[in-house]
Amino acid sequence: MKHWLVSAPSEGGQGAYEMMREKLETKLGIGSVYPFRIPAFRVGTLDSLMALSDTLTKHDHAIEQVVDRLLRQYRDLSKKPDIVPLVEFVELPKYLHNFEWDEAKFSSGDTLEEIESAVMELVARTEDDLKIRLNDYTTTKQAVAGIERRNQGNLMTKSLVGIVKEDEYLETEHMRTVFIVVPSCTNTHRLPFRTRDCRIICGKKSKATAD
Repeated sequence: MKHWLVSAPSEGGQGAYEMMREKLETKLGIGSVYPFRIPAFRVGTLDSLMALSDTLTKHDHAIEQVVDRLLRQYRDLSKKPDIVPLVEFVELPKYLHNFEWDEAKFSSGDTLEEIESAVMELVARTEDDLKIRLNDYTTTKQAVAGIERRNQGNLMTKSLVGIVKEDEYLETEHMRTVFIVVPSCTNTHRLPFRTRDCRIICGKKSKATAD
C-alpha cells in the first residue's frame, strides 16, 4: 500500500481536499483521500523559507537513514522480514489516516527553525537510544551464549551448580574440598583412594558423581 502526501492550493472557493476526494474517490475510484491536518505555522520571510528548504533537504536524508535502521533492526530481531511496526501503538495506515499534530512536542507557536531543531533533536536521541539498546542486546546475547556453551560442555568447562551440593563442599583452615573430573569410561570403583605423593586424602568422604 502506497501513500502520497499532497499539498495543493484551494481553487474557486473549493478546498483541495474536497476536490481531490470528489475526483479520486467518487469519479475515478482509484484511491482513498484523507485529510492531513497540520496547524498554521509562523512562516517568516521568504529568505528564511528558502534557507530552511535547503536545510530540510539535508535532514530528510539523515532522518530516512535512522528510520531505515530502526526498521531493519526491528525486522531482524522479530525474524519477520516483511513486518511493519506499529506507530504510537496503531498500524501505520491508521496512524496516517488519523494523524494529529503533537502540539506538546512541537509547538505551532514556535518558528519553523525552532520546530526543525526540535525534530532533529528527537531524531538524534532516537538514534543514540537505538545504539545503546543494540549494545545492551549484543552484550546480553553474548552472555547467554556463553552460559549455554558452559552448560552444554563437560564438567571441565560447565558450572558445577546443581551438581555439587552445599553439604558436599568443605573449606577450613586445614581442609579443602577437591573436585576431580575423570572421563565417564574410567572405573570409579577404586574411590575412595589415598595418595601421599599428591597429598590428597579422600578416605570415607570421597564421592563419585556421574554427569
